[in-house]
Amino acid sequence: MFVMKILVIVLCGGKNTRMRAAKPKFLLEVAGVPILHHILCTIQEVQRRLVSHGVCMQNVSLVLNEKNFDNPEIDTVLLDFPELQICKITQQVTGTGGAVLSVLYEVEGYDGVLMLYGDMPLIKEDTLYEFVQNYRKRLALKRNFISLHLAFIANDSRGYGIIKTDIKEKLRVIRIVESAYEKEKYLSKNPGKIMCNAGAMITQFHMLKDALLNVYKVCRIEDEFPLTEVVSFFFGLNMVSEYRICERSECINTNNLSDLSRAEEEMQNRIRLTLMNGGVHLIAPHTNFFHYYSSISVGVVIHPYSIIGKNVMIYPNAVILPYCYIEGAIIEPQVTIGPFCRIRGDTLLKSGAKVGNFLEVKNSIIGENTKIGHFGYVGDATIGDRCNIGAGTVFCNYDGYEKHRTVVKSKAFIGANVSLVAPVSVGDTSMIGAGSTITQDVPNYELAIERNVQRNIKRKRFTRQR
Repeated sequence: MFVMKILVIVLCGGKNTRMRAAKPKFLLEVAGVPILHHILCTIQEVQRRLVSHGVCMQNVSLVLNEKNFDNPEIDTVLLDFPELQICKITQQVTGTGGAVLSVLYEVEGYDGVLMLYGDMPLIKEDTLYEFVQNYRKRLALKRNFISLHLAFIANDSRGYGIIKTDIKEKLRVIRIVESAYEKEKYLSKNPGKIMCNAGAMITQFHMLKDALLNVYKVCRIEDEFPLTEVVSFFFGLNMVSEYRICERSECINTNNLSDLSRAEEEMQNRIRLTLMNGGVHLIAPHTNFFHYYSSISVGVVIHPYSIIGKNVMIYPNAVILPYCYIEGAIIEPQVTIGPFCRIRGDTLLKSGAKVGNFLEVKNSIIGENTKIGHFGYVGDATIGDRCNIGAGTVFCNYDGYEKHRTVVKSKAFIGANVSLVAPVSVGDTSMIGAGSTITQDVPNYELAIERNVQRNIKRKRFTRQR
């Protein structure tokens, strides 16, 4: 069976001048995940679907500028995609056309080239899959077909090129207008809805390389080498370029922090919709924010203004009350969290546990049906089943040098305002009186109470009359 080999080029060679951020824009996060991760994830999922159709799309060339080439954060992202063969290439020539040409100088033996911008995290898997399949169909049906472009309809073309189509063949692209002057001239003659270039393009490998070399001879004089100039070149050869429409929301280029916030909003809306369709009850969805890889089961209720961060797994019928922040936690069924609660750092809340009301829990195991209802800090602790931890209890886990663990066994009762100075163990069914500072282990079935003798000492600085 013939296998069509498609090279994917992700353009990440920009100078990041408009973003005004310390990181390259493709490493900035949307829903807690770098933009580049979103793009590569989409490519990988599409590759999995296309394998059965005789398409190999696992080779990815990542075009970077010299400044970002050795950035270790990029390598960390690439490790998440072992199914893709990703090669980093330094951009040698300026402009998007130069970026693609830098790749084509290095590789051979491909049938097609798919080009994507490295600042577009919102292109959906289905959209990209249909885009590649449409290209294959048009290539089989039209003898002089050469390229396919992703487009969207908008009222404003700022930040995007305008797709100029043939009068007779409406799907045929004859040019992509990029410069501000030519766009203004075009819009003055063609008011109304605008066909904008989303940036994704797929074409034949050998034809693209020849076209770029020819266009480069002209563009290098003007010190500008946009990839879109190849469309006009193809049209001059009577080759057919066409476009396919996608949703406007998929084409947000994260060029600045305002664009990044719009991308975050769109991604969060998708996550919220997926969760609600899967049986998660979001009482006020627009107030909740989620990490891209959060796992939340059917029947979970999440109240307003709660945030679910990374590495969170919530099992069925848990309730997250308002103003909670959760990351790095496993929440078992029937657990209630909040309001005003922070859970972090490898925490396990077992079935039926209740924690909340201005409480922080870090790197701890909370047993079944245990209650920690009010004001406190639980750090580096293992708490058994059916315990009661009183208001204001603090697990003092840090001695200034190292962290230590506290163990509270099942059915223990800890009174209000107790300080447990780790390392310390509280026995099964034991009790600690309110206000105690516990520095020694408490045996099973015993009451521990710590009281110092009160001394009133005259303070010299207040002896004189003011």
